[in-house]
Amino acid sequence: MSKRLRQLWTNLNNLRRGSARWQPLAALAAILGLTLALIALAIAGNISLGFRPDTSASRPVRAHAPQQRFAVLRDRHSNQCRLQASSLATLPSSARLQGACCTTMNLAHYDQQLSGLKSYRGDPLVPTDPYDVSVRLARRLIGYDRITHLSRSEARLYSRAVRLSKEHGPCCCRCWRWSAFAGQAKKFIVERRYSAAEIAAIWGLEDGCGGRA
Repeated sequence: MSKRLRQLWTNLNNLRRGSARWQPLAALAAILGLTLALIALAIAGNISLGFRPDTSASRPVRAHAPQQRFAVLRDRHSNQCRLQASSLATLPSSARLQGACCTTMNLAHYDQQLSGLKSYRGDPLVPTDPYDVSVRLARRLIGYDRITHLSRSEARLYSRAVRLSKEHGPCCCRCWRWSAFAGQAKKFIVERRYSAAEIAAIWGLEDGCGGRA
């Protein structure tokens, strides 16, 4: 317990032995002070509401074989449904978003995804592993989502991609992945003239929700 919390606890105990007249009000004030101190410590420790960082996800998985990568990533949980795009600002750029956000990873599906993503090897806007994404890349793609504006025809193409995709969008839930891969899709539609089918296909390869194909 920190020095600050110990002092507040001591004050609370002293108030319990104080005047009966002022005891209820003073005790309430002490409890309020203790609560505020706990909130301050949480903020100082970069603990955001609804999200607990996985400190093990500080560097990429070095293994090359899908089975070895799978053995590591299936137990990582820094990729979470409740992690919103805005929350990435509290994480270091060197951090990794690892593991499945919803259901358990499936090795056969994971192997298929890695094989498909090899076609995009060398593309700085496409992760090589959907379950091991750098915060730096995620932030970059989220930026595209915020600043890229689609024309009417481009918006219709995007909507077709949503209908064609397995998850009916960039991800199964409106988390950081939705924002990131929506930004990626907008970038590819505007600058690379990707079709709806191509966008839906790459979303499928980047799917980090877990489960089977």
